[in-house]
Amino acid sequence: MSVVVDGFAGDAPDICAGCLTDPNGVCVDVVMENLAPGPTPRKRALKNNQKTSKQREQELCELLGARRQPGSGNQAGLKGDGRKKGVLRLEAKFTMGGSYRLELENLQKVALEAEGVELPVFVIEFLDRGTRKLIDNYAIIRLGDLVDLLQLKEQTNAAGKHPRPER
Repeated sequence: MSVVVDGFAGDAPDICAGCLTDPNGVCVDVVMENLAPGPTPRKRALKNNQKTSKQREQELCELLGARRQPGSGNQAGLKGDGRKKGVLRLEAKFTMGGSYRLELENLQKVALEAEGVELPVFVIEFLDRGTRKLIDNYAIIRLGDLVDLLQLKEQTNAAGKHPRPER
């Protein structure tokens, strides 16, 4: 009889029906071996996710003119995934599923880290499960910050600095 558990397999001696139904149970030692060389599938998936996370954070920071925070924000004074000092504080998440569960606590965390000086931005990216390529991404900001950005855009357009493109 073969036994497979969490990426490991082993062979056990055949057990008769009488032993399987014995109220006292049966005990058999099975030497288990890793099915595949290298790290277990869960560890490999975790490493792949960490690598993808770093790559995505770096690309977002480059796009926004920000710097990626060392340790992805796990150090005192260097919170958030990215930062453009005095301008924005970035928290980035990705999913390879069709949805992402966003909680108020996540949004409040990045807002608190921005300390009322920087624009808190929470980015969710949707990646293709097979290729890990970007499908789409969304930036979440507070409504008040959006209003401020729209007013600034209108003032800039009114001043003629950035005329609207013709359609």
